[in-house]
Amino acid sequence: MYSPSVTAASFTLAASYDVSTIDVVLRTAAATSFTTFDFSLQSALTGPITIFASEALTAQLGVFSTQVMNVDNTLPAGTYYLTGIVPGYFGTPATPGDVDGWALSTGVYNEAAGTIANGVWAGNPPIFSSGSGFPAPAFTVNGSAVPEPSTWALLAAGAASLLALRRSKNKHHRRTFLFLRGPTLP
Repeated sequence: MYSPSVTAASFTLAASYDVSTIDVVLRTAAATSFTTFDFSLQSALTGPITIFASEALTAQLGVFSTQVMNVDNTLPAGTYYLTGIVPGYFGTPATPGDVDGWALSTGVYNEAAGTIANGVWAGNPPIFSSGSGFPAPAFTVNGSAVPEPSTWALLAAGAASLLALRRSKNKHHRRTFLFLRGPTLP
């Protein structure tokens, strides 16, 4: 799927997530000079926009290939947009269609981190086209869930309790030892 304007897919995280990478599935024609795609992970499609990561991904010729975009960012719960475009393609004398672009997914997405909206953001200004004819572009968000503050508090309370218990036992053990020494001789 290729559009002369930016194409984007949206996904929503249900909770904070340490995103390490995003795998993007790309495909190019067997003979093309357009193999580099500019991708960015951002907070919105129109201003103000926060860009969390951006990378130029190079696809292999004539095949589907999974390219890895490095993110290394903790994202709070919310909706995010992965955008992609082929720089320099629009307005060139190349034959339209010689760049296949971002591969379409099967429309099925199972990930504990959140959900991907089935559909594509495209156009200028961008609009969301959805429905059975518009499965989301193929990508996978990789990372791990960030423990909630209550989890950290519970962990800290448990560690403090263990430390206090240990200190209490050590103090009691020292007192017992002193009583077992017996009388001192003059």
